[in-house]
Amino acid sequence: MSARIVNPQPDPLNPYSESSYMTRFEGVVSALGEALTKRGYSLLTPVQQDMLAPEISGADALVSAQTGSGKTAAFGMALAPMLLAGAERFATARAPVALAVTPTRELALPVRRELEWLYKDCLLYTLDAADVL
Repeated sequence: MSARIVNPQPDPLNPYSESSYMTRFEGVVSALGEALTKRGYSLLTPVQQDMLAPEISGADALVSAQTGSGKTAAFGMALAPMLLAGAERFATARAPVALAVTPTRELALPVRRELEWLYKDCLLYTLDAADVL
């Protein structure tokens, strides 16, 4: 993967400036890194970088960030090591391996779409309440 080299010093006046972003996909499972590249990502956003920090690995996280900051992809990237358990793709499962809960169906649909493209090469299958009722 190629990465743009940017000034490593964050811009204190703009937390979303290019200088605040990671320059490569460190800590991202390779299949997800490829999905990010295919989607046009060249850098991780600050919230994505924070979600991949080793000190919060496996911990519960409550994240508040601006719309469009990459929160959903950040959660997807943070869950990958546990969900995939070192594999590049999901093994056959007899039961769900993860549950994403959203407050409304209107929010559930974009979350589903975001995780589907992120995990496409990992053979993710998603469903919602309408699929099981």
